[in-house]
Amino acid sequence: MIVLAADLLVQAARRLNLAVPSPTAENIRELCSYNWPGNVRELQNVLERALIVSGGGRLRFALGDSNPATAKLTDANSPVRTRAQLLELERQQIVSALEKTNGKIYGSDGAAELLGEPVPHDVPPPQNCNT
Repeated sequence: MIVLAADLLVQAARRLNLAVPSPTAENIRELCSYNWPGNVRELQNVLERALIVSGGGRLRFALGDSNPATAKLTDANSPVRTRAQLLELERQQIVSALEKTNGKIYGSDGAAELLGEPVPHDVPPPQNCNT
């Protein structure tokens, strides 16, 4: 990911006729920790925007705002949610439930129970992947 980002950064700087900045350790951490829901084009757009906004200075990524699925999830004045926002919120809830149950999906104290999801009786429990 870092190699790809560095290459895209060089390409964008050349295309925009700007000096190629050196990403900081914080920039690298931010890029690596972001859950990239899009494709490489999204990464390319984020890097280009950071280059333009930086004006030759330190790169700053607006990754929290670059994901349209989550951009307005915390906006109290926006009660209407898009399908993408609802799907992202659902994903966040599932991840949270799995973390609280230490990865247990079914049974008492499992994520499905915590989320109020009925467990189908005709589905066998998942096999342990580590065997």
